[in-house]
Amino acid sequence: MATDLVRPRGLRPGDRVGIISPAGPVDTEALRPGILMLEEAGYEVVVGDYACGGDGYLAARDEQRLDDLHRMFADPGIAAVFCSRGGYGSFRILPEIRYEVMRRNPKIFVGYSDITALHAAVFKYAGLVTFHGPMVREFPVKSPENFQALLSLLRGERPDEFALTPGQVLVRGKARGPLLGGNLTTLCHLVGTPYMPRLDGCLLIVEERGEAAYRVDRLLTHLWVSGRLDKLAGLAAGMFLDCGPQEAVYEILESLGRRLGVPVVTGLPFGHGEENRALPLGVPAELDTYGGTLSITDAGVV
Repeated sequence: MATDLVRPRGLRPGDRVGIISPAGPVDTEALRPGILMLEEAGYEVVVGDYACGGDGYLAARDEQRLDDLHRMFADPGIAAVFCSRGGYGSFRILPEIRYEVMRRNPKIFVGYSDITALHAAVFKYAGLVTFHGPMVREFPVKSPENFQALLSLLRGERPDEFALTPGQVLVRGKARGPLLGGNLTTLCHLVGTPYMPRLDGCLLIVEERGEAAYRVDRLLTHLWVSGRLDKLAGLAAGMFLDCGPQEAVYEILESLGRRLGVPVVTGLPFGHGEENRALPLGVPAELDTYGGTLSITDAGVV
C-alpha cells in the first residue's frame, strides 16, 4: 500500500497523450471527434492497441486492456492517459495491475463512472493523484466548458473552486481533507475488496445515474453500515441524473450527513450530467458552507 502522495507532471504544449478503454467498447468513429479536439489543443494522440473495437460488453479481453494500461504508463513519452469511456470492466483488471509501474511512472490519468474502480485502487496502491473527469468519447457532445476546464486543470493553470448556492447546502459546516470517491455504485462494489481506500478524514465525492431514490438510499446506507464513513470529514454530491425526484435524493443525503455529523452539499457540476468538471482525487480540499465554497487547496500536478 502506498503511503506518500505522488503527483504527475502537468501537461505541456506538444505532449503525447494516450487513449485507452479499460471498460466498455467504443469504435474509432466515436472517438475521432474527441481525438481531433486533443490534437487541436496541441497534443499528439496515441490510441492504445485495444482501445477500439469490442469483445461483447468489454472493449477487449482483460489481458489486452491491461496491456494498454501498462504500456501507456511504462512509455516515458506519454504524459497523460485518457479513458475513452466507462461502461463496465475496470473491476476485472484490478488484481493484475502492476501498481508499482504506475507509481514509478506517474502521469495524468482521467476518467469517471466505472473508472472509479481504477481511481480508488491506484490511489490505494500507487498513491497517485488521478482525475475524475470527462472521457474522450464525450468531449464533443457535452458542455464545451468541460473540456476547457479539464485542460486548464491538467496544465496546472488554476486552482479549483466551486461556488455553492444556498440551495446546494444540505448540512452546514466546514471540513478539510483529501478528495476521494466517484461513482456511488462502483464505490459500493469496492467495499469488502482489497481495493477500497480508507475514507477517514476525507471529503467524499459521489455521483450517480439511473438509480431510483430507494437504490441511492440503499447504496449510501451500505457505505454507512460497512463502517467506511465513520470518520468521514464531509460529503460533496454531484449530479444524480435520472435518479427520481431531486428532493428525494437530497433528503437521503441530508439524513446521512446529519447521522454522521458532517457537512453535506449537493448539485455540484460533476458526474453524468451535461456539466462534468474535472476534480483531482487524493489532493487536499476544503468545504466551507458558510463561505459558500468547495476549494481545492493544493495542485493536482507538478
